[in-house]
Amino acid sequence: MFNLFFPFLYATYTIMSSQLSTYASQNAAQDSAVTDDFSIERYHQFAKHLPSSARHILDVGCAEGRGGQALKVLRREIELSGLDCVPERLAALPVCYDHAIHG
Repeated sequence: MFNLFFPFLYATYTIMSSQLSTYASQNAAQDSAVTDDFSIERYHQFAKHLPSSARHILDVGCAEGRGGQALKVLRREIELSGLDCVPERLAALPVCYDHAIHG
C-alpha cells in the first residue's frame, strides 16, 4: 500500500508546486494590493471586529504588509505573521511583522 501511496504524494506535490509557481507569477504582476487605498481601509474595518483577546494574527495574502502595518498601529499588542506566495513581497515586509511564511 505504501509503495502505491508515495508516488501519488510525489505527483500531487509536483502538480501543486507548479500551480503555486504559476499563481505566484500572476499574483506578482498585480499591483493593486500594493497601491490601492481600499486595502488599508479593509484592515481598519477588520480591526473593529477583531476580538480584544486576539493576540496572534495571520495576514493571508499580506503582499508587502501595508495593511498589517495599519493594523499594528491600531493593535500594538498583536503578534503579526504574514503569508504570501510571492517571496519578494515577503522580503519587503515591514518590521511590524513577526513572521513571514511563503506558500
